[in-house]
Amino acid sequence: GGWGHDYPDAENWLVGLFETGASINKQRCSDPGIDAALAAAVTETEDAPRWALLQEAEKLAVEKICGYAPLYHRGNHYMISPDLGGVQPTLEDHYMPQFPEDWFLKS
Repeated sequence: GGWGHDYPDAENWLVGLFETGASINKQRCSDPGIDAALAAAVTETEDAPRWALLQEAEKLAVEKICGYAPLYHRGNHYMISPDLGGVQPTLEDHYMPQFPEDWFLKS
C-alpha cells in the first residue's frame, strides 16, 4: 500500500499521518509534542512560524518515535514539445495530460 499527498503543502505530509488517533496514522504514532506543533501549525497564518512548527513536528516524528524511512515516491514526468501550447502545470507542478481539447500547435 501507499499514500500520496492531496495538496502541495508540508502540512499534508504530517497532519493525519502523525497525529495521535488520526485515521491514517497506521503506525499509531503518539506524542504530545507532535500533536501540539501540528495543532499550532494548522491555525498559524504567518509563513515563518508555521514552517518552524511543521519542521518541529517532522523532526519529532522522525527522530523521536515514528521512525519513518520513505523508500519511494512516485512522480509524473512528461516530455512536452515547445511547439505545443495550452498545456499548463498544476499546483503540484505536474503537467496534466488531460484536456487535450485545449492543446494547440504553436505556429
